[in-house]
Amino acid sequence: MQAQQEIQQLKAELSKSHEAEVEALVSHLRLHPENEDQEEAEYIANARTGVFHRADCQYVAKMNPDNEIEYDSRDDAIDDGYRPCKKCRP
Repeated sequence: MQAQQEIQQLKAELSKSHEAEVEALVSHLRLHPENEDQEEAEYIANARTGVFHRADCQYVAKMNPDNEIEYDSRDDAIDDGYRPCKKCRP
């Protein structure tokens, strides 16, 4: 019976900690409303490698932000000489 009480207590503490995280994020968005209106580019090219990716590709997260070039269309990236990523296949 004591184990059940401990589990319930841990669950309550865990939900409180997540509640605090959510409140912090909401507060951040209220302080920075410009984040709401920003539209994310559909494709991200890497100036160093010559490859472009879908915005949600795992390699975009690893990319140096200084090398990122945003494109709204696949054709624009190809016209500028970038080749599609072989992993995300944009």
